[in-house]
Amino acid sequence: MGDRDHDSRTLSIALPSPGSTISHYEIINRLGTGGMGDVYLARDTLLDRQVAIKFLLPLLCSDETARQRFEREARAAARINHRNVVMIHEVGECDRRPYIVMEHVDGIPLNDRIKASGLSINEAIRLSIGIAEGLSAAHQQAVIHRDLKPANVMIDAEGTPKIADFGLAEVRGIMEHPASGTILGTVGYMSPEQASGSAVDERSDIFALGIIMYELLTGVSPFRGNSTAESLDMLNKLSYVPLHHLCPDVPPAIEQLVTSCLARDPSKRIQSSQSVAEQIRSAIQPTAVGIERLPNETSLKQRLAVVPFEDFSGDTTRRHMGEMISTLLITGLSEHRGFSVVSHQRLMDLLSLEGRHTEDKIDRSDAIRLARRAGARHLLTGCVLQQSPLLVTAQLIEVQTGDVAVGFRVAGQPNDALFSIIDSLLSQLRDYFTPNRRPSQPSGTSITNVTTTSPEAYRCYLEG
Repeated sequence: MGDRDHDSRTLSIALPSPGSTISHYEIINRLGTGGMGDVYLARDTLLDRQVAIKFLLPLLCSDETARQRFEREARAAARINHRNVVMIHEVGECDRRPYIVMEHVDGIPLNDRIKASGLSINEAIRLSIGIAEGLSAAHQQAVIHRDLKPANVMIDAEGTPKIADFGLAEVRGIMEHPASGTILGTVGYMSPEQASGSAVDERSDIFALGIIMYELLTGVSPFRGNSTAESLDMLNKLSYVPLHHLCPDVPPAIEQLVTSCLARDPSKRIQSSQSVAEQIRSAIQPTAVGIERLPNETSLKQRLAVVPFEDFSGDTTRRHMGEMISTLLITGLSEHRGFSVVSHQRLMDLLSLEGRHTEDKIDRSDAIRLARRAGARHLLTGCVLQQSPLLVTAQLIEVQTGDVAVGFRVAGQPNDALFSIIDSLLSQLRDYFTPNRRPSQPSGTSITNVTTTSPEAYRCYLEG
C-alpha cells in the first residue's frame, strides 16, 4: 500500500510545459536532466531576462533525504557571488516540487568543450585560472564542493568558466559530515581521502582541480580506467602518465603545480585554491594586458600530427614504404624550427588512455579527434599509389573542422627518388605555412642530411 501511495504522489506532480508560468517565470523549454533535477529555460517576466530553473525530479520529491540535499545545494551556492560560479537567484516550491532559479549560462559543459576540440596551452591555463578563482570564492564562504569535475563546470559564450551543481557541497561548520565510510563524489575526480570515505576539506577540491587542469592540458583524465575498480586502483596508487609526456610544451612550473595539487597527502598539496590561481599567474608571467605568451609554449609553431601513409600500390616487397614516408616526414619536420610534431605513437598512447587498444592503424575520424586532443592544428595523412615509379599523395586536414586544407601529389623514380619526394613534400608544407617565403630562400635541410642516404638501409632499420 505504501509503495502505491508513493507512486501516486509521484505521478500527480505536474511537469512544467512551454508557456506555463511558475511564480513570475515563464517556461520556455526543457534544457535537460541531471542526477537530481530537470532543468528548464525560462523568462523572468519581472526583470525580462532568461534564467534556468532546476526542479527536483518527481521521483525524488517524496524522498526527504533528496529534498534536503536539493535544499543544501541551493543554500551552499547562494552563499557565493563570483563571476566563475553560477549565481542562484531564488528558491521555491510549486505543486510540492522544489525548484532553484539560477543564472542561465548560454554555453556548454567543460567536458563537452574538451571533447569537441583540443585546447591550446593558453586556453587550458586561462580556464584553470577561472575555475581556481571560482573555487576560491566558494572556499572563502566555507563551501566545499566535493564533486568538482568538467561536467559541473559550464563555459559561457565568452569562454568564461562557471562552477555549477553544488548538490554534494558541504558548508563547513554548518552542515554535517557524511557518516564515516560514506563515499560521495564521482570516480575519477575524487581525492584519495574522499574515495576512502574519510572526512574532507577544501584540499579535496584542490585535488579535483589538479585533475581538471591535467585533463585541460592533455584531453584525458589522469585516473580514467576501463572500470570503476581500475580507476580507484589508479587513484590509490597515484598511477598516471606524467603530464609532459602527453603535453610536451607545458611549462615546467605548471606541471609542478599540477603535481602538487595531486599529492596523496592533503598537507603536501597547495593549501588554497587562491594560491593555485596566483601560482599559475606567476608561472606564465602574463603581460600587462593579460595572458599573451607562455614561456615554453611553441605558440608560433605549426603543430602537426602525422600518421603512417597507406600503401595502395599492391607491392608487397616494400611493405614498409608508407611507414618510411611518414617517419621521414616526422624527422624532417622536427628539424625545422617552424614545426612541432605529434607522432603516430603519441596518438596511440592517447587512444590507450581512453581504454581502447589497437594493433592496427587508427582510422581517420579517431586520428582527427586524437590530433585535436594532442593540441595539433593539422593532421598530415597520405597514401602510396604506386612504387615504380613512386607516386605519393598527401592531405593536410584541419582538425577543428575535419576539412582538407590542401592536397599534395609528388611523383618520382624508384630507389633514390624516395628522398627527393620527402624533400618535395617538406618544401610544399613549408610553402603552404609560409606563403611569403621567396623561392630563393633555403627550404630547409635535406632529409638525407639528417638520416641515411640509402632507402634500403632505412627499410632494414624499420624492419628491425
